[in-house]
Amino acid sequence: MKKLSVVIITKNEEKNIRRCLDSVSWADEIVLIDSQSEDNTRAIAEEFGAKIYSPEWKGYGHAKQEGVKHCSHNWILSIDADEVITEELKSEIQLVLSVENPKDGYLIPRKTNFMGRWINHSNWYPDFVLRLFNKEKGGFNDNYVHEAVEIDGPKDYLNHDMLHYSYPDLGEYFRKFNSYTTMGAEELAR
Repeated sequence: MKKLSVVIITKNEEKNIRRCLDSVSWADEIVLIDSQSEDNTRAIAEEFGAKIYSPEWKGYGHAKQEGVKHCSHNWILSIDADEVITEELKSEIQLVLSVENPKDGYLIPRKTNFMGRWINHSNWYPDFVLRLFNKEKGGFNDNYVHEAVEIDGPKDYLNHDMLHYSYPDLGEYFRKFNSYTTMGAEELAR
């Protein structure tokens, strides 16, 4: 089976990171790019044996590129601190890594929890994101916000959900909304 490195970027994610790391603890390596967390994020990640780096913040795309650079293995799973890999998805990923000639990248259906409820419709689900890929075949773009993996080669879709606990309440929804719109405007101004 091919070895897997997991990349996670964080800043003050102590409320989420343990659940996330529990869900990927089976991986061969965990690389965490931390943006100067002031809570217990780093200490929790150290409990899981994560390799932790703190480069200068230059946006989400750059942070994820930095994470991939520090990975020892070619196969990368990128996951956010507020996301969880289910047991079913874990098994599916392991199956992909066991085949002789896998595709270059895989899109994962992401299911979002909004204020305690799963969103099962509209453009929110399934929200396919390319998060499992061979770093020799592609990588993250330079987008400051809403970064994405770009691969020219063959891709496929996985069947099992990655869970996204992004918005526990309206306050967090508007905090993220304001943060992303500000970063998006700054990116357009460059």
